Amino acid sequence: MGFFSSESLFHQILVRTIKWTQSNHVSSPKLYYRRGKFILDDQHVLILTASSMKYARMKVQIIRNNPNATNPTAIPPPPTTATNNTTNKPQDELNLQLADPTVVARVRFFI
Repeated sequence: MGFFSSESLFHQILVRTIKWTQSNHVSSPKLYYRRGKFILDDQHVLILTASSMKYARMKVQIIRNNPNATNPTAIPPPPTTATNNTTNKPQDELNLQLADPTVVARVRFFI
């Protein structure tokens, strides 16, 4: 019977993710207590966070970087309101912070 505590499993996944991102030649990860921040590409960041042993959970977040951060002269899109007709727009156009589905699939396949 193999048993891993959530903390040791988190550290194993963290080390594996460090190796994976280094093999893709991206910048070094930022490591904190119970947290790792990895740059996947020029538009996406992966954040792994371990909760306390009381909860025994791990959170995986894939966040798209702000597209206006690289171009400070870009005009931000107008805020969406309830009166705008957004029923025909895909979800990616409604929320620019959603990660690209192909990046999410790569991380899911890796983990």
